Amino acid sequence: MSDSECPECAGHIAPRPNLEVGEVLSCPDCGAKLEVKSVSPFQLAKAPSVDEDWGE
Repeated sequence: MSDSECPECAGHIAPRPNLEVGEVLSCPDCGAKLEVKSVSPFQLAKAPSVDEDWGE
């Protein structure tokens, strides 16, 4: 697998073994939360933010 690029800061992120689609990673350069969209090829996208529903 080849590296992917952070959509926030354009930093390069190397895949680690046993990644799964939907897994959330942090960019080592900017700390952005990124979701694995594809394993082969390795692709990342900004992870959706989880809004608190405050029990509603």
